[in-house]
Amino acid sequence: MKEESKAFINEMKIEVSQKRITKLIEAKTIIKEVIHYDPSEKLKYKTIVHMIDEVIVDELKVQEKSMQALKQ
Repeated sequence: MKEESKAFINEMKIEVSQKRITKLIEAKTIIKEVIHYDPSEKLKYKTIVHMIDEVIVDELKVQEKSMQALKQ
């Protein structure tokens, strides 16, 4: 039973992580659209986009760790 609960927790972590990534990609798309309409703020928005990219990479690492735990 303990193994099943660990597997369930890892599956939930993956699902939550995937939802976060989806929201981050949506935010990144909106920011890129804003950059298009307001080029004077381009540097600020690019910094935000890079930060979002870093968070997406972190979320992918969380997913990878959870998937490896499921395989064990």
